[in-house]
Amino acid sequence: MTESFESILNSPDSRTVARLESALTQLSEVFEEVFERRLLEQILGDADEVSTAQLRTLRFLSSLPLSETGFLVGSIAEGLRISYPAASKAVDRLTERLLAERHRDAGDARSIRVRLTTRGYELVARLSLERRAALARVLSQLGGEKPAQALLLLLEAFIIESQQEAVVGS
Repeated sequence: MTESFESILNSPDSRTVARLESALTQLSEVFEEVFERRLLEQILGDADEVSTAQLRTLRFLSSLPLSETGFLVGSIAEGLRISYPAASKAVDRLTERLLAERHRDAGDARSIRVRLTTRGYELVARLSLERRAALARVLSQLGGEKPAQALLLLLEAFIIESQQEAVVGS
């Protein structure tokens, strides 16, 4: 596939692309560490470390309404793209903390389903509020609404283009 002259002129410099790649990797790590794990540990208590698998499982389970029956551990593992043992361990830890609960599937007594407890949903809701407040503080340091809107537009466009690239590039 040959690129047009115009597309080459409009392409970002390779150093810019490398810096952007590094910044996006750091952004992902910072978001998880600062805006999720640290906030969650503050809410739960400093001594209560939260693993990445537990954090992702908590988020995954929170997508299910409280009235629903829950997910099979295998579905959690598949949905999070982690191993069954890692999902099971994360569920065990969340269950120990009374944030999730296991129960037998009404349709198949051999199957165990997992869902968040009311306490788990309350924790996710509080985490969301704390995360938004922390994000608002950071964005206000960057200049407030206009830079926040510009960042939002760029990120939304980047996400759309990246998803299209994943489809086209496959």
